[in-house]
Parts: sequence; structure tokens; C-alpha cells
Amino acid sequence: MGVRPTERVERAIAYLMEGGTDPAALADMGLSTRELDDVVTLVPWGHGVAIEMRAAVEELCESRARAEAEAGLRMSVVVVRPPARRRPSVGVAALVVAALAGTIFAVVVGAGAGRQEPAPTLATPERARPPATKPSRTRPRARAAS
Repeated sequence: MGVRPTERVERAIAYLMEGGTDPAALADMGLSTRELDDVVTLVPWGHGVAIEMRAAVEELCESRARAEAEAGLRMSVVVVRPPARRRPSVGVAALVVAALAGTIFAVVVGAGAGRQEPAPTLATPERARPPATKPSRTRPRARAAS
């Protein structure tokens, strides 16, 4: 059990471990139903404590539960389920994908913005420059007639 028992529960367990066999002594300790239930749970029945005492303690626990219920002291246990985890909607997923695509696009365009050479332009055939050719070393260059 992860929770340490109260001092009153420890005293009741010690009484039973020392060989106490009188259920009236446990009743005189004034243990609540919850504490008697802890005693039933924590005592090593059959290992130093008589198994017959378990039935007496359980009977005391039941009679205490009835007395608490009549007095209005017993609270009902209500189990509350934790809220279910919601899946993100399609709109949120689309927004995340669009943000990632925009970031990648900005990085790619930003990387090209710092280039030294100008971006190639489209030219029509009339405005296109003739291709630059290297002069041939085998033939002399032709001179224009003057």
C-alpha cells in the first residue's frame, strides 16, 4: 500500500500482532469504518495473528459502517472519469502543415536572396545575345574590310 497507515490503525495492528483477541478492545479504540478496513487489509492474517480474528474485525467493520450510515457520517464514493483526450481537429492539423510549408519556403527563398549572380531572365529570340564563343587557336581571326 502506498499510503502510510494512521497512528490509530498502527495501534490496532500492534494490538492484534501482540496476540490480542478481544474485538471489544478494537471497538473501544473508536476506529472508523475506513480505519477498520485498513486494519483488515494490512494485518498479516495467519502469520502471528489468528485467522479467526479477521472475521471478528470484518464484522466490527460492517457494524461500524451501518452505524455511520445511520448517523449520516458515511459518504458515498463517486467515481469521476478523467476527461477523454481530444484529437486535434483537421483544421488545426492543416494549419500546422501550412505553417511548416511556409517556413520551408521562406528558408529556401531566403537562401537564394544572398546569391551574387543575378537570376536568369527569360529573353525573346530577337533580344537574345549571340552565344559567346572562344576564338579558335587554329584559325586566325578574320578582319573586317575597311
